[in-house]
Parts: sequence; structure tokens; C-alpha cells
Amino acid sequence: MRMTLERQPVDYRSLDECVGPSSPVLLVSAIDIISGMAENFDSRSGGIDIDALLASTAVPPVFRAAHVKGGVYWAPCSARTLPYASWAA
Repeated sequence: MRMTLERQPVDYRSLDECVGPSSPVLLVSAIDIISGMAENFDSRSGGIDIDALLASTAVPPVFRAAHVKGGVYWAPCSARTLPYASWAA
């Protein structure tokens, strides 16, 4: 999945420069595996990158969990089976 996203003609690093006050906001969500809490990544705060997109689509066991900004995330559809904090202890 990462290789597919990296081949796309999108410069994720400059995405926030393209966003203006009247631009629609792109929101993607993922679930923190440890806490079970939702994390929203949005284009207005520069939170959209390949890692955030991978996190929002990381459906276990099809895709590995994604590491984003120090957290480990799965797709929101996996939320009923979380949190795994008790397993990590």
C-alpha cells in the first residue's frame, strides 16, 4: 500500500501550502491501538501524509498497523476490538 501511495503524483509535504481558508478540509481517522481512542488527521493542520492515510486504511489482518507521530494505529473499523493496552503491559 505504501508503494502505491508513494507512486502517486501528490507532494504530501507541500499539501498544507495548497490549503486556503475556503478549501474543503480532508479528514482521515484512525484508532490508536493502545488507548482505543480515535485520532483525526486533517489537511488544515498539516496532518495528512502517507502515514496518516495508511493508518486510516490499516485493516487487521490485511495490513500492518501504521506508525504515526509516535502512535500505532489501525483503521476505524477495528475499533470494537480495542484497546490492547492490557496486552502491552
